[in-house]
Amino acid sequence: MLYAEKFETMPDETKIYHRVYNSRSKRTPIICLPGITQNSKSFHHFATRRAQEFDDKVICIDMCGRGRSDYSEDVHRYDLMREVGDILHVMIMVEDIDTAHFVGTSRGAMQSCIIAGMRPDKVDSVVLNDFGCRIHMHVLEKITCLFDEKISSLCHFDDALKLIYQMDNGATQNLTPQEEEDIVYSKYKVVDEKYVCDYDREGIGQAYRSNLEVLKSLNPDYADFTALMTNIQKIPTLLLQGVNSTLLTDEIVKDTLAMLEHCTHAVIKDRGHVPLLTEKDTIVALDKFLPKPD
Repeated sequence: MLYAEKFETMPDETKIYHRVYNSRSKRTPIICLPGITQNSKSFHHFATRRAQEFDDKVICIDMCGRGRSDYSEDVHRYDLMREVGDILHVMIMVEDIDTAHFVGTSRGAMQSCIIAGMRPDKVDSVVLNDFGCRIHMHVLEKITCLFDEKISSLCHFDDALKLIYQMDNGATQNLTPQEEEDIVYSKYKVVDEKYVCDYDREGIGQAYRSNLEVLKSLNPDYADFTALMTNIQKIPTLLLQGVNSTLLTDEIVKDTLAMLEHCTHAVIKDRGHVPLLTEKDTIVALDKFLPKPD
């Protein structure tokens, strides 16, 4: 087995699942935080490669309502700060980690920045996977398609893959058959021979739409994450940008880089939102950024 599987009961009795790759490593670990509908499976190839080639310890967490973690009947449990609390609990109380490198995809990048603000002593570096200082409201509105009923249960692999491409609007291109299989595998689970969303589509969707209305009331044009960038202003940061991403545009990249004192920027070709962390461009950027063994 390439990783150990752990379930930890949070103070509110919610069980949170996480994987630990290469648990014996003495190097500063890497903590991987997924996007809003992703889970630990999305980091499997990244975590395996880092563990095998660099002797890294890599921890990948399923947020509440995703993957193998508990779903919640209370949609308030899908709050960003509640998720940050789960992450810190796993990091400090379960894995006894003093400090770590954080690799965050989209929502996971937001969580990484929040942790850097709350506990800067716990954050050595941050990888922001397609997330910057603001997101245009029309992009946030489009994300609601991830919670449509039509995607909840599909009969065939090809149906799931086709729908993923449709929702991506052609932003992600030139995937290999293995990458296509990995994307479907990371977003769906097979139940009774059907492909079912591997996240609480209804509950997370309800929470997301509610939060979106709050953001709209503050600014109808975009959500401002300047404060999160301030949290990581002095922390070594790698900003990964899918070249076709509508969430992280060139303009937003420029403004984000202006806020960060120690930030490296890498553009990933043939990708939208988000890079998969398996692309050659991504691997080169990550391996140059993350520390190598002594």
